[in-house]
Amino acid sequence: MKLIYIHLGGGIKPSSVQNKICNQVQELNKNGIEAIAWLFSNEVETDIIISDNIILKPLEKYTKHYRFFDKYFKNNFYYGQVLENLEIENFDVLFVRIGKPCANLFKLLKKHSSKTYVYIPSNTISENFQEMKSNHFVSSFSKLFSWIEYFVFSYILYNWLYIRILPILRGTILFTPEFAEMIRRKTLGRAKTFYNRDGADCTNVPIRTPKVSDQSVYKLIFLKGSSMQQPWSGLNRLLESIKQRPDLNFQLYVTGKVFDVDNYQHPFIKLTGRLNDDDLNELINEVDLGVSNLANYMIHFSETTNLKSRDYFARGLPFIQSNTMPDVEGTIGENYYLNIKNDSSLINMDEVKDFIDKMRSDNMHHITMRKFAENHLNWTKTVMELSMIIKSN
Repeated sequence: MKLIYIHLGGGIKPSSVQNKICNQVQELNKNGIEAIAWLFSNEVETDIIISDNIILKPLEKYTKHYRFFDKYFKNNFYYGQVLENLEIENFDVLFVRIGKPCANLFKLLKKHSSKTYVYIPSNTISENFQEMKSNHFVSSFSKLFSWIEYFVFSYILYNWLYIRILPILRGTILFTPEFAEMIRRKTLGRAKTFYNRDGADCTNVPIRTPKVSDQSVYKLIFLKGSSMQQPWSGLNRLLESIKQRPDLNFQLYVTGKVFDVDNYQHPFIKLTGRLNDDDLNELINEVDLGVSNLANYMIHFSETTNLKSRDYFARGLPFIQSNTMPDVEGTIGENYYLNIKNDSSLINMDEVKDFIDKMRSDNMHHITMRKFAENHLNWTKTVMELSMIIKSN
């Protein structure tokens, strides 16, 4: 069985999504599926093999620019190239990580419908809506135009994907049972939906060595991997909660790209920018807790198996988040994250402080978390489950 994994996005320097795809393809091959990944990139001019079965494929430069809806036409142009590449390739299964919907994506999915599984990474309609609400528009016209663009090219096209495209495909893969049920309802019960959780990269992620230099300071780290604002991450909720408790000595490190830097000028915040691996690993050794999503109620999620939580388990870093995890509930793993209320209320920072003190008193917590990740969350486990879905449907 030959499988081609399609992702419109990729680069010489891998993102967390690219690393996920590489892990999945590697494990699919170990489970008897001949899998290769095509990562379409505008960083290369010819096919480049970046690792076993992982190929960066070039995208022709987009030169046409439209006054209105240019993002849609650019995306459609790129998916047209994906279609062209598939014309000369034989395969049994197509696995597509869904990007922004467009005519050529729909054409691709319909043409290969009986062979195709799609992976939907999030509730994108709700995400786009929250991003729109948080945007600062330069004029009333810009605001009106942006909302029209959202309605036409997000709301309408995603619902077209759900109602007209997903029901004819071989299957749709979702990362929680909750999300699988949500998509099943959106497709009026006609799509085949399957739950497959994200995994932990225990091969390449190092376990931390906790180093608490000052017991009076409670250190948190927020790993911001996205280039979008993502208000559902709950970073602003956390900032407001810390501001309301100046009597507690919290320190928050925020990595990655931050918008509206002026809003983060507080003495308890340290903006690190993007760190290299060595600097990030050293900082993770020094902090007490990681921070995962704290406002997923905005996008109607109460469950997660997101990559960030898996990364914290693999590193042995306890964390806080506002979601439960279906594959962690009822296990020893529940002891190593603090489940915050999934709403807009201020976070109880006394509870966070007490959780840090509890973790500090457990000298083996990082080792236990790592073993839990290796035994229950590793890509070897989660992709085995995915391969069983693909082989049996």
